[in-house]
Amino acid sequence: NNLLYAGEIQLANAAIYENLLKQQNLPVELVNSLADWLDSDSIVRFPGGAEDTDYLLFNPPYRVANAALLSLQDLRQVKGYTPAIIQRLAQANVCVLPQSSQWNLNFISAQQLHDTWTDVSLAEAEQMIESREKTGYFVSASEAISRFPLSVQKILEDTVKRATFERLFSVRNQYFFVDIQVKYGVTTV
Repeated sequence: NNLLYAGEIQLANAAIYENLLKQQNLPVELVNSLADWLDSDSIVRFPGGAEDTDYLLFNPPYRVANAALLSLQDLRQVKGYTPAIIQRLAQANVCVLPQSSQWNLNFISAQQLHDTWTDVSLAEAEQMIESREKTGYFVSASEAISRFPLSVQKILEDTVKRATFERLFSVRNQYFFVDIQVKYGVTTV
């Protein structure tokens, strides 16, 4: 749901999603079909997009949601998303949250950081994560920046790149995944 904000597709986030699809060797046209599924207009994005005019030709016919996804399985209704593709996205830790959210710098991997923020190389992203692992979690985004390699600090001197960074990343979570096992006697649930 990071593609959608106030009914509009966020182009920077669409580029991030396209990069993720490339990393997973999936068709980049899936960005356009998902964007059309989410956005409130009826303009078909090219290539690969689809709006009501396309979905009404399906058997059975249905309309686009023009709203945020509720679960990853909602992608089954979106043109081009097969069960195999949805499974690959799930394996790449793609999830659906109720609203747009930032990546937490305290839990992101170097590969995810590089894939999300293309201004940094994979080597720089690895250095950023090493800093976190050596000296502990970041308390704030400013503190994180102060511990980044000088080459990354230099990138962030550009106000546009700094704004992009601040839009994408945080050190706080709004959502958590909890996996709990309960054992009572010989029974584990």
